[in-house]
Amino acid sequence: MSLSTRIALALVAVVALFAGLDGFVVQRVFDRRFEALEQHAAAADVARVRAALEAEATMLGELAMGLGTTAAVRGALDHGTCELDAASLEGLDLDLLTILGPAADATSHPVAHAARVGDLAARDFPRGAWSTRHPLVAGTPVRRAGIQQTETGPLLVAVAPVQGPSDSGRLVVGRLLSEARVAELAERIGVEFSLYQLGADTDLPPHLERHLPQATASAAGHLEPGEEHALALATVDDLQAQPDLLVAARVPREITRQGSAATTFGRISVLVGALVLVLALLILLRHMVLRPLERLAAHAEHVGRTEDLTARSHEGRTDELGTLASELDGMLTKLAEARAALIDAARAAGKSEIATGILHNVGNVLSGIGVATEQLQQAVGELPQEDLEAVTRTLEEHATDLAGFFRDDPRAAHLTPFLRALADAQRGARGRMGSELGDLRRGLDHVAQLVRDQQRFAQQGGLVETHDARALANEALSLVDRSRTGTAPAVAVEARG
Repeated sequence: MSLSTRIALALVAVVALFAGLDGFVVQRVFDRRFEALEQHAAAADVARVRAALEAEATMLGELAMGLGTTAAVRGALDHGTCELDAASLEGLDLDLLTILGPAADATSHPVAHAARVGDLAARDFPRGAWSTRHPLVAGTPVRRAGIQQTETGPLLVAVAPVQGPSDSGRLVVGRLLSEARVAELAERIGVEFSLYQLGADTDLPPHLERHLPQATASAAGHLEPGEEHALALATVDDLQAQPDLLVAARVPREITRQGSAATTFGRISVLVGALVLVLALLILLRHMVLRPLERLAAHAEHVGRTEDLTARSHEGRTDELGTLASELDGMLTKLAEARAALIDAARAAGKSEIATGILHNVGNVLSGIGVATEQLQQAVGELPQEDLEAVTRTLEEHATDLAGFFRDDPRAAHLTPFLRALADAQRGARGRMGSELGDLRRGLDHVAQLVRDQQRFAQQGGLVETHDARALANEALSLVDRSRTGTAPAVAVEARG
């Protein structure tokens, strides 16, 4: 695997690890943050619903307070007649209007006038008399407003005192929270919600029944996540401060969707940016590092293959790679110098070894020549030179009378045998000297043959060396320049091509 491939795989692995860590951080931090914001927004929405219901109850209480001061209501207590009928209720957007007289026997309030729209159960709002323990009229006659459960549905109800003769009458008005009114209220506040009555016989959907304890215990509402919407649950208390109504607000999960889209876009942007960064890093590494390294590797491979120590990289860079190339060229220069020195040393050692071999062989032959020379010297020393000179002197002494010498001198009788013996001795010495001279001649021929064989061996061998032609030419010119006097310096030769 090439270095560039390894670097690319390493960068891709780093990007993948970064993307994984980024996704983990986004999921653990931002997604939870978005859910928290969504819960906060849902709680705010359900709080708006509760506030809107309370505002509706408050306005209904003000309406009841205003009606309690009208002549029509006071006339019902004074004369037993009232002009407020069902048509009047529709005009006031009311579903219930009941005028109660003062308690006759401290146990019940008689109904002075009653008007209804729709089918409100008589159990909740009787037409004859109301018990003084009825939750709407129990206690002192003050204005109160809230929500009351009915068999027909949740009812916004308000109680206000009626200014009559006895100053103890009560006015009860109510407004059913019908689907139309809930839809109108939802459109006005911009929150889609549903209302469910709470009680023993209440039949809530399972997903609401499951979270009812949390919704009842939390004043801020409870959020049940869904795929498209989230349900924010909260309860509304009745006039007795008991949970009477469950508000289920359907909150679009816009924050989560927008946050998810933003984080997805952010992830894609980060991933694309990381990939662009990886590509840019690969291009820069390819241009600034990998290609110079490939050239240096090819240069080193060329030098190793051709053993051309004169080749140079010629990078011309000033950074670390340029330093590496310069050091490599310097190492090649030093290696060439060391190789030349080694060749010179090997040549000198070879010459020395050759000379030693020649001298050894010549020495062996010269030992034989020395022996032959000693034999010749000995043979020359044994020649009867003195006897020959003695005979010569004797003959020279009697040169004028050789005949008388041979006739009268007794030595003459021994001269012939002596000369014969002298000739024999001379012949033997000559034979020995001839033999020794032959040995000497053969020894000299052997020495000559050794020299010729060594010269022929030296001519057959050879050593191929690579040299810089420019350096050799400059060296030759320098030698020629030094050998001449009164001339200009030699011109350096530049290699071209």
